[in-house]
Amino acid sequence: MFAIGDFIKLRRKDLGLTQAELCGDVLALGTLQRIEANKQLPNKFTFEYLVDRLGLSSDQYCYLLSGEDKEIYDLRYAFETLYNRGDYKGATNILEDLKIVPNLDGWHQNFISIAETLLLLPNGNISNETKLIELQKTVSLFINDFSPKKIKKALLMKKELVTLIALAVANYKVDNKETSLNVLLELINYINNNIADRHHIALVNAKIFLCLSAYYLDEENYSKALHYCNEGIETCIGNDLGMFCCTKLSFNKAKCLYSQNQNEKALACLKQAYYLAVTLGEKALSVVDKVEQYATKQNIKL
Repeated sequence: MFAIGDFIKLRRKDLGLTQAELCGDVLALGTLQRIEANKQLPNKFTFEYLVDRLGLSSDQYCYLLSGEDKEIYDLRYAFETLYNRGDYKGATNILEDLKIVPNLDGWHQNFISIAETLLLLPNGNISNETKLIELQKTVSLFINDFSPKKIKKALLMKKELVTLIALAVANYKVDNKETSLNVLLELINYINNNIADRHHIALVNAKIFLCLSAYYLDEENYSKALHYCNEGIETCIGNDLGMFCCTKLSFNKAKCLYSQNQNEKALACLKQAYYLAVTLGEKALSVVDKVEQYATKQNIKL
């Protein structure tokens, strides 16, 4: 049985198409090269685009995938379908199933991080399907020979900024910590140098500061972690959409302060994080659990 990349490559050559011709104006060349080398499984949008360009029907995919790849593809397809319908709970459950598939490579980890970010995006007036497709295009653009320096030369809208945050998180999860840090720092530089009106991207800024505070907490650099906690909390003030970030930032700040033996201030931050998380309800249940576990470990009564 051919791997899907082998099939696409052979079909393309049979039709006399170059890789660039098959990509057209939609798909990044690097993405197709990884697919044909069997280093990346195409997502639903990419797969359907390719088979359409190759004059095939997408319902043939089940004959092209190994059992393990088919399971991943089916889960990703199910996530995208449920997300597009607005069934966020169902999409979240599918994502949890995808996370426990054994031997997920970096590309699938990237998809998971992007999907998690999608679930946190405000609904707005843009359809879920459009958000998903635009996000996938942006990921393809920045994963193709990606380097943080690309950010300086780009013209970034809010959706690209959010995508790059997710890309930083994905890199961190697969232990590419230096790349993750460089992406986040370049994003701060980009925002500082190119965006005058910070109010409409306050939540984006808050997410960057949250990621940096978590990074430096893991590195036990508590002074830098505390700095980004304070920056993030200040960014969230007066922004209702930023309350979830503020909750997690307050929790990180409490951990920083306890590590610096500033116990009284730390307790105040921990209580603030707890009360905010409780107020946010179901959305922040995981944060409530983490705060309670941390308080128990530190022998603190909330």
